[in-house]
Amino acid sequence: MLQQQHPEYPHRDQNGILLTDSFHEPLPAGMRSSHESSRLLTYRYKNKTIDLLMTPKMESGRVLLVGQVTGNDTRMGKDNDLLVLLTDGMKTVERTTTNQFGEFQLEFEIMEDPGLQIRLREGSWVVIALGKMDWARKQGPRPRAQTD
Repeated sequence: MLQQQHPEYPHRDQNGILLTDSFHEPLPAGMRSSHESSRLLTYRYKNKTIDLLMTPKMESGRVLLVGQVTGNDTRMGKDNDLLVLLTDGMKTVERTTTNQFGEFQLEFEIMEDPGLQIRLREGSWVVIALGKMDWARKQGPRPRAQTD
């Protein structure tokens, strides 16, 4: 029996490609002992760039995630009203949409298997695994990149 594919749901071959991760880059000289714990990530999927800034809120045990979806077409409103889902494994935890600048914001409890799914204009989805959140629980300096 053939399984029917549903184009409205993401497929595993639509993963965003990680371009930059601030935790994989060494801190600038003079900032080696910085207590900055925010994490900046940039992903690429087809002609879209997804920038994410994740900041732990130590007092509440939550994480603030601010993101922006941009593409080659820079006309205002081109990346607005895109559906953004925050997931924990297979479960949808939160949902929001992008504003006229392609920006979105989510605040959530630290979770085991966080990810984002963003529905793009052409009807496809980009899937982004955010990885383990252990770094958000720690109050010390951010993890440093290996500089071998």
